[in-house]
Amino acid sequence: MESWRLKDDLDLEDFRGSWLSYPSNSEFLEGTELALFRRIQGKAKLRAMFLTKAKDRSIVLCPNTIAIYEAHA
Repeated sequence: MESWRLKDDLDLEDFRGSWLSYPSNSEFLEGTELALFRRIQGKAKLRAMFLTKAKDRSIVLCPNTIAIYEAHA
């Protein structure tokens, strides 16, 4: 994603809008919804921090780590 190409209408914030849903940005944001997840999967250190086993033994994102990430991002 090239942030300088994104269009932003600061008035959108007043109407609970977001540059993520701004129609003019759709072509630039295509495929980015999983970018962070792909990055986590691709790096062993990030996998160790962000991924954990659920009770059913499936691999899931660690809720505590995600909460910490979201608080700082």
